[in-house]
Amino acid sequence: MWQAVKLSKFTAACTLSVNPNSQGMSEEGSEGVEVHEKKWWTEEEDKILLTQINNTRPILQRKDTRKAWDTMAATLKGVDGFTRPGIDGKKAQTRFLLLIDGKKAQNRFLLLVRQHKSNNNEAVRLSGATGDETPKNRLLDDLVPLYNDAATKKRAATPLSEADEKAASIKFIREQAMLRGKRKSLESSDGSDVGGLSKNKFILEAQDKEVELEKERLAFKKLKFEREMEEREKDRAERELERQ
Repeated sequence: MWQAVKLSKFTAACTLSVNPNSQGMSEEGSEGVEVHEKKWWTEEEDKILLTQINNTRPILQRKDTRKAWDTMAATLKGVDGFTRPGIDGKKAQTRFLLLIDGKKAQNRFLLLVRQHKSNNNEAVRLSGATGDETPKNRLLDDLVPLYNDAATKKRAATPLSEADEKAASIKFIREQAMLRGKRKSLESSDGSDVGGLSKNKFILEAQDKEVELEKERLAFKKLKFEREMEEREKDRAERELERQ
């Protein structure tokens, strides 16, 4: 009887330790899976994580992003003082694993970025100056602009690729229409296809105008992007001067 009571208490304690409704004990992954931590992240653990991100720069990877984060996370296992327990997403309700995986480290980095922005905004609102400068804050001051620049470059590259694909499709359609028009012109001896050729010419001219408008839009977007990058570089240089 006494053993049954002890077992019941132990089961209840284990249930509470993995309760999804426990506040402050979970981070939400990018795929909608909650990751439940056994303990809070310490200042030292945050500093170690950010230092490793700053050294390996997985945030700058455009291809094989997951692999870059996995590689970075694997190196964390060998760092003294960093022994974070992790969660296997498939067994989140039943089992804790002593694991660091790349997606989890990436989620933690994004959480720190949001916290850093929030803390800075609150400090400026209350006193007009930033809060106490710690090693973690200094690392975040360096990493946040890099992360923002990489995200901006990725967003800028995507529409450009789509525009190039669209322009290639229009070019192909135009060439096919011209070939069909030439064939009709050769096959026709009484000029009955003159109206069709005029229609094709009108379509091609409209397509050419669309391509030109797309080029102008991309040129404007590129100029705007370059100016934004210049402003960020100036801000970064000013922060470096303030620290000296």
